[in-house]
Amino acid sequence: MGSGPCHLLMNLSDAPDAQHLKVPSGKIDFDQISFAYGRDVGGVDDISLLIAAGEKVGVVGASGAGKSTLVSILLRLYDTEKGSVRIDGQDLRNVTQESLRHHIGMVTQETALFNRSARDNILYGRATASAAELVDAAKQAEAHDFILQLQDHQGRQGYEAHLGEQGC
Repeated sequence: MGSGPCHLLMNLSDAPDAQHLKVPSGKIDFDQISFAYGRDVGGVDDISLLIAAGEKVGVVGASGAGKSTLVSILLRLYDTEKGSVRIDGQDLRNVTQESLRHHIGMVTQETALFNRSARDNILYGRATASAAELVDAAKQAEAHDFILQLQDHQGRQGYEAHLGEQGC
């Protein structure tokens, strides 16, 4: 087995007694975390950050400053080498990765749309969503009205319009 970042990610598993994450409020606490991808330098070192429930936070910094590392640790793509991350008091190492990621929505700097319908792109996040849940998600994202105006190069409209490389 190797010792690089891919090795760290591939071996990450839930604790045998991992519980489902319960999020009554959404407070996130990065408590003196350090992570350097198994190296001596890089990543983040001794970061403490408390994000109050309902608070919106933007993380900015120079390339290599650790922004993506913080997000990767929050998503539990990596476990911290030191310190802990808790959501509403629950250490992320003690909750299932599936339940953790179910509670996290993220908007990245890079956008990616699949060359599929608007409907399929939205359902990618939850394939079992009903039609009403799909529309509700689009409305919450303030995209519903925009989607209704879509028409792709083959004449498909609204939620059936294709997006992505050869779409609208």
